[in-house]
Amino acid sequence: MYLRCITGDRPRAWVDWLSWAEYCYNTSYHSALRTTPFKVVYGRDPLALVPYQQGTASCQPIDEMLWERDIFLSEVRERLLQAQEHARRFYDAHHRDLELSVGNWVWLRLLHHQARSLVDRPKGKLGPRYAGPFKLLASARIHDVFHVGLLKPFRGTLSAVPPGLPAMENGRLLPALEKVLRARLRRGVWHV
Repeated sequence: MYLRCITGDRPRAWVDWLSWAEYCYNTSYHSALRTTPFKVVYGRDPLALVPYQQGTASCQPIDEMLWERDIFLSEVRERLLQAQEHARRFYDAHHRDLELSVGNWVWLRLLHHQARSLVDRPKGKLGPRYAGPFKLLASARIHDVFHVGLLKPFRGTLSAVPPGLPAMENGRLLPALEKVLRARLRRGVWHV
């Protein structure tokens, strides 16, 4: 997005200004890094550019080039702030803060095939979107890390004892057997 803003203003001369745009980007403060990318890579603050005072160069072309450089750098910093603000607004629009702790009851969103097999209900667009409620435990038989977007806090009171989880091994559901046709013990492992 940042490069699009630069190329939109100067469609024929953007290559000439690309190194200055890179300098601006690398010396601007990033809230995610809490510093500049230059400092992350080199371990020190970048040298500051002294603003040019018009008329101090000995020849006219250098005077114009340095004056254009200062104008361009101020525009680039403005565009960088616009791009950061746009990214912040987009992130905040789809972000929700959620804090959960062990012992809370949550709903689990049924997105993946393995999660859908936790419940014995009809599937499809009219089926339930969440399974549970489940109690957050310090250790569980299923994978203990879920993206916060897949969890939804349970509100209200539990009407009955929530169903337990089906048998699982290494994060995968073990199929329920209807009838054993043949069983064999090979190297200490049952093959059914």
